Amino acid sequence: MLASAFPEMLITAIDSTGKKSAFVKMAATQLGLKNLRVTHGRAIELNRQPEWQGRFELITARAVAPAMTIYRETNRMLNKNGRWILYKTPEHAMNDLEVMNNETLKYGLQWQLSPEFNLPQESGTRQFLYSSNIGQPH
Repeated sequence: MLASAFPEMLITAIDSTGKKSAFVKMAATQLGLKNLRVTHGRAIELNRQPEWQGRFELITARAVAPAMTIYRETNRMLNKNGRWILYKTPEHAMNDLEVMNNETLKYGLQWQLSPEFNLPQESGTRQFLYSSNIGQPH
């Protein structure tokens, strides 16, 4: 959990599934994670609401959708100096990298890949796809 690893950061977890949101909220309470807020909702809907726009320095997601979908559904929520870090399989990361660099360069974003890393117990490999702001607003 990011909130446990980074107690100085305020983390907002967003999930459209009520049971998952309730579980994360309960776990945060039991673990005493005062820096974790849980919101039950869909990013695409929150992205349209003024109170959510420009709110975050970092948006992260694990293999829930193609990077372009995550970008489109969260781009207004990120502040002007913010970045995305997306958790992907190497195959998905490589496919998303080309699409993201082609589609978002005009908005001042460049995307890169982290080195691949192995998951425990031979559960596969993963990689991060992340954005860098190269000057223009997104």
